[in-house]
Amino acid sequence: MAKEFIAYFKTEDDLLSAHASLKTLHTHELRVDKIPNEGGGYTVFPFTATSSEAAMNFGYGAFYSSASSKQELDGEIHVLEGKVDEPDYDAVVHVLRENNGYQRSEDIQG
Repeated sequence: MAKEFIAYFKTEDDLLSAHASLKTLHTHELRVDKIPNEGGGYTVFPFTATSSEAAMNFGYGAFYSSASSKQELDGEIHVLEGKVDEPDYDAVVHVLRENNGYQRSEDIQG
């Protein structure tokens, strides 16, 4: 079964690096986009390590860490989303984390 993911990046370079790395995994329907961020920051959290318990509790298998790690993304935001075969999901989260990917708590499906 495929799992969905969405990640936000501060820079296009980070997004492109993650996109290239994700192509080596069993990902599908990868989409890259830019969104203007006028009038305020997006509150985001870094991707953190996954576990089967997190996958059961949070759907995406990734979860956000404490409020102290949240950040505001200002200016143009780069977005990468897609689907991945479930066995490769932890590897996707690792790639997103290594390339400075962030997630919004609203995007974590329960």
